[in-house]
Formats: sequence, C-alpha cells, structure tokens
Amino acid sequence: SYIHYPTISSEMLRTVSEGRKGVNNSTLVTSSRTATRMKIFYYRLFAKIYSLAGRLTDVVLANSSWTGQHLREIFGSRRAVHVVYPPCKVALIEAGVAEHRNEGQIISLAQFRPEKNHEKQLEMMSILVNERNCSVRLKLIGGARNHADEDRAAMLQQLSARLKVEDNCEFHVNVPYQDVRRHLAQTDIAVHTMSHEHFGISVVEMMASGAIIIGHDSGGVRDIIEHGTSGFLAESSSDYATIVERVIAMRAEEKARIRERARKRALMFSDEVFDAAFVKHLIPLL
Repeated sequence: SYIHYPTISSEMLRTVSEGRKGVNNSTLVTSSRTATRMKIFYYRLFAKIYSLAGRLTDVVLANSSWTGQHLREIFGSRRAVHVVYPPCKVALIEAGVAEHRNEGQIISLAQFRPEKNHEKQLEMMSILVNERNCSVRLKLIGGARNHADEDRAAMLQQLSARLKVEDNCEFHVNVPYQDVRRHLAQTDIAVHTMSHEHFGISVVEMMASGAIIIGHDSGGVRDIIEHGTSGFLAESSSDYATIVERVIAMRAEEKARIRERARKRALMFSDEVFDAAFVKHLIPLL
C-alpha cells in the first residue's frame, strides 16, 4: 500500500479533541460538546479499523516522513513504514528554466482549496506593500476543480482588494501547463503556505524551476526544503514577508547558489529515484 494521504491521522484526532477549528473540523463541531464527542467516537472507531487494515498489509509505503510518522502512530510502532517520495516532473521543469528572473516577482502554485491557505499569501503581500513599501508582485496560479473552487478564487480576489494589494496580485485559474512552466521559469521567489502538507509536489516543481522557495515549516515540506540552504521555511505572514525582503536584498551570487542547491535537491524527487525506491520495496513480494 502506497499512502499519500492517511484517511485518519493522530493530528485529526488531536484537532477534534482540543476543539480546534480546522479544514476538517468546522465551527458547527467545535461549538457543540455533543457534536465533538460524537466526532471523537467516530474518529477513534475509524482509526481502529484503519489500523487493522494497515497491520494486514504486506508492505506500507508513505510519501514523506511526516505521513510515515502518523501511520506508525495509527498502525502501531511494530508496523514497518517505508518512505518513498512521489515522482515529480523535475526534468520537464528544468528544461524550461530561463536565465532572466523578474526581481520581486513571487509565484504560488496550488489548487484553490481552503487548506492551501492563500489568505496567508495575501496577508504577506499586505505587509510587504502597505507596511514595508516593497516593490513585489504575486502570481497565484492554481486549478479550480469545481464551482466551489472557482468561488474561492473569486473570494481571494475580493480579499486582495480589501487588503489594498489587488494591483500587486494576479490570479491565473486553470491555465495550460506550458503557461505554468513559463511563469515558473521567470519568477524570482516562490511561496507555499499549506500547513501540514503531506508532501508538496508543487514545492519540488518550484525548486526545480530555480525559484527561491519559502515553504511552511510543517509536514512533508520539511523533507524537501533545507532551511537556509536550498530554500526557507516560515510560519506566520510576517515571517514570509521578512524572508521575501531578505531574498530581494541578496547579492546575485548568493541567489545563484541557493537556486543551484535547490535544483540539485529537487533531483532527489525525480521519476528515476521514485522508480528505483518503489521497485526495491516490492521485489520481496514477487
């Protein structure tokens, strides 16, 4: 079994038990003790069933060390869980890398879903533009799967207007992949703001493009980015803004070194590396 997204995790259980609002725990639940107790009961029952399924599986593969740790907590410490990073389009992205970078241009590559937390990116822009007078521009590129995602993209555009950064933000929804590659090839900085992302394929793609990445300091993203070496990790909107300022102020030579290290790091997540690791763990079953 190759698991990218655990159906139930210890983090989900803690979120409900502690009454924290989240993507999978709405205010309808957090505001009601009865609803909270019912959801905890359901999650614990489901976790037992999920644990049994995990123990009956011959081989368990996880897409990151973060996912692997959560699976071990659910399946039991005796259950061997091997980390095999998913394949990313590293070679395809690298082939389109341009020499010229638009300084101060920031890119975000993520579907327009609540958990991707685009709001934090717009808050970051508000700090940079309105408080710190930085000359920056953010391109939010992502897919919209349905009307709810399209409505969310529209809501984010409205938020950019309320934060007075609409002139510094561009929204690109459901654009062709060749256009994504073109934007990636020319950008200076990339941001990823989802908390507890299970891996982060878009993070690898942005690193392979040569953009200097700032990812969220949580989840599987920590497996990808070496803070201060191949990119940066941040949590609050202010943290992101401060790192953007730092990158803009860097000498060209320092930026070039980070970009080169990021591209080399991205090779760890190529199709070839995935194929070898996947086969290695399946051969004993043949």
